[in-house]
Order: sequence, then structure tokens, then C-alpha cells
Amino acid sequence: MKKILSVFCMIACCLKSFAHVYHIEKIASLDLSNERKVFIAFRSAFANESLDESEKLFNKEEQAYFENKEGRLFFHALLDDQIVGYISSNSISSSDVIISEWAIEPAVFDVGLIKELLFVVLVSLNKVQTVRIISPSSNKDLIDIFKGLGFVSLKDSLNDEHIVFEFKKSSKCKLCDLLYGSIWDDE
Repeated sequence: MKKILSVFCMIACCLKSFAHVYHIEKIASLDLSNERKVFIAFRSAFANESLDESEKLFNKEEQAYFENKEGRLFFHALLDDQIVGYISSNSISSSDVIISEWAIEPAVFDVGLIKELLFVVLVSLNKVQTVRIISPSSNKDLIDIFKGLGFVSLKDSLNDEHIVFEFKKSSKCKLCDLLYGSIWDDE
């Protein structure tokens, strides 16, 4: 009975937290121009970067995508056939992954979409126990979002402009907490 209730709560929470239905898939295209647009729009809105800096960053991402190195994953999120999100990850080991880059179209920015993008990476790399993500230190909203998702800032952050956050996944329930929030009772 408790499992049925937990599944019901998970579904209800999922429906409540996602205003839109996103389709997330592994990128298979040779044309990343739409991902580039989302990435640059996001970086200019949230990261205080120049257009040139954002272009250079995405060029590195694009090069990594086309090199197709083992341990690299690239996903995008679609809403009504429009690309509205992007995430890439780099496996350091079988248990550690770094979210290399991520972006969400500012017009549809949604914490639920951040959760879904992170979740698809965690599900794809099911042995991962530690996830690190880098956020601009100037954006307090993003910092609050990551802290709210259970990430903690590391003392050895890159520099004054960026903060490294870490999430330790201790179980599948912790993974579910990341996506659905704390809905699991300890009875």
C-alpha cells in the first residue's frame, strides 16, 4: 500500500511541478545551430558574458560533441518541437560526472526543466554517485535553485566568477528526491 501511495505521490508531484511537457532526447543531429541559440541566449541572460565569450564556450562544446569522446553525453529538451534546453556531461569516472554546460531558453526558464535535464543524465549514467555543476557566482537565483535541489557549494570553487556545486546521490530515493522533491516518508 505504501508503494502505491508513493507512486501516486510521485506522479502527482510530477504533474504539479512541470507546467510544460518537455521531450528530452540525446542529440543526434549534425546541426547544433538551435542549441547554439539557446545556449547564447541563456548565457547572455544569466552569466554576464559577452556574446564573444558565449560563442567561444559553445564552440568548445560543439567540438567535444563532434569528437564523440567516450564518457560525454549531450541532450536537448524540446517543447512543441522547439529546442528550449541543452545539457552536456563529462564522466570523470564511473561514479563521478561533471555537467559541462547547460542552458535553458530564458523565455521558458523552468526549475522543472533543470530537474528533468539533470535526471536524464543521472538515469543515463546509473552508476554515478557524484554530480558537479558550475554556476556563475553573480546569479543568486541559480545558486538558490541548485541549493534547493540538494547541491552544496564546494570551497575549492574555480574563481570569483563561478561556483562549483556538488550533489552526492546516495540511493535511488535521493535520485527521485532530486526530480520530484522530498515525497518519501520514513515510517
